[in-house]
Amino acid sequence: MSAWGVPSYASNNASNSPVFIGAGPIEGAYFKLGGVITSLMSAPLYRQRILGSEADKYPHSFRIQSTQGSEENLKGLENGPLKYAFVQEDVLARFISTRKNVQGSAFSPKIIVEAYIEPLHFAVIGTSNQDKAFDYKKSTIALGPILGGSFKSVQALLIDQGFPAENLKSIDFLEVRSQMQQKKLQAAALVVGYPSAAVSDLLRGGVSKLVDTPLKTVNFLWHATVIPKQTYHGQQEDIKTIGVKALLVTCADRPDAKVLDFLKIYWDKEIQKKLKCAWSGPELINVSAHKKAEKHYHPAAVKFYSEFSEPQ
Repeated sequence: MSAWGVPSYASNNASNSPVFIGAGPIEGAYFKLGGVITSLMSAPLYRQRILGSEADKYPHSFRIQSTQGSEENLKGLENGPLKYAFVQEDVLARFISTRKNVQGSAFSPKIIVEAYIEPLHFAVIGTSNQDKAFDYKKSTIALGPILGGSFKSVQALLIDQGFPAENLKSIDFLEVRSQMQQKKLQAAALVVGYPSAAVSDLLRGGVSKLVDTPLKTVNFLWHATVIPKQTYHGQQEDIKTIGVKALLVTCADRPDAKVLDFLKIYWDKEIQKKLKCAWSGPELINVSAHKKAEKHYHPAAVKFYSEFSEPQ
């Protein structure tokens, strides 16, 4: 057995080895979506129908791997055993920016799919969207764990928009509700897919309420979005907010043929239909939005999207 709990394979059976997709914590949106994807894409009947004679050359199964999130996923891509991984766009942009001047670094993560927009949940104590008396900039705000993918991005966004840095706290999701109850926190700004167990817990018993975000989109990494009404218990209105894209990425040196086969299966019409039926999170980004694939995409993905004709 390997350290990842699956059988070890001899080199002549490498093509049959499971392909690991890095997700996030088991309770998170990445893990839920990854679980659906791996189940559908590992089904032999789908692979045979979509890939035809090429199916035998393709790995027999995908496995979802629980991780701490985007930053750990990038490490898993660089050092193994991950072949694909979910990574937030802001984390990827920060990684690329910090690595571009690193001498001798061969690892280069590349986008293959834009999955969905992961929204910023802005929750406050004892207020509603109509309550204008809440003073955000005098409030102590939890941004989630410092190792969480978007902590640095949300922190920078808030500071840029006039929030005092000393009021922005790194607090684990499980501690936020307790500290709000004790009035140690007045608000939380958490980037997570919905429905989120952490946010549901935060709202339970009226400890806090979701409100329209007071923040503006200031760069290409942040996108206007909504958290639909009834996503959480007692949520009577759509919540207007912003978010970052959740991406599926792989290594630049991942063979073109393997990436193309992955995309052929992922974007198959029947696979997409079943995927959307099984997925209860944010709306999945459609294939047409990928037509302008740019330099941070894997070369095979650029080719795929430039030539892809959506089935009727």
